[in-house]
Amino acid sequence: MRPAWRTSAAFAGLAVAFAGCSGDGGEAAPEPGHGRIGPAGGRIDGPDGAALVVPAGSLGDTVDVSIAIDESSLTYAKVRPVGDAFRFDPDDVVFEPMATVVVPFVATRIPEGRSVEDVRVYSLVSEVWVALPTNPVGPNDLAAMAATERLTVMVAGVPREPIAR
Repeated sequence: MRPAWRTSAAFAGLAVAFAGCSGDGGEAAPEPGHGRIGPAGGRIDGPDGAALVVPAGSLGDTVDVSIAIDESSLTYAKVRPVGDAFRFDPDDVVFEPMATVVVPFVATRIPEGRSVEDVRVYSLVSEVWVALPTNPVGPNDLAAMAATERLTVMVAGVPREPIAR
């Protein structure tokens, strides 16, 4: 019969050996909001429901992608944000065909006189917010989805000027 301490030590050693394994050949699972996407395409989920979806064939090489809440002091001259801004990186990659970003928002931040249908994804391009063609998605339409060819800072918002209906 094997001494109890030897059996316990063997199980402890196995537990330590397997603690760092993710089941995919020993690589640790990427932290939320980070990952690698290549020619086969893929999806990276970020904080609070933000996401990037890249179609197959959109990239020629594998790239490291990250999505994080943008904590910088941004100026919103013509846009009223209705959620957090998200930094999608890297900003030097071009998607062809375009990738899709999902940007969450808070319905209670939509100003009076506006609705979910008015929410757009805005992309920060050369210090100017550019509205992307947007569709509401998700449960209760609490996220906005837009096609983009580049990654940058993105925010869900409504224009400050009146909307022609």
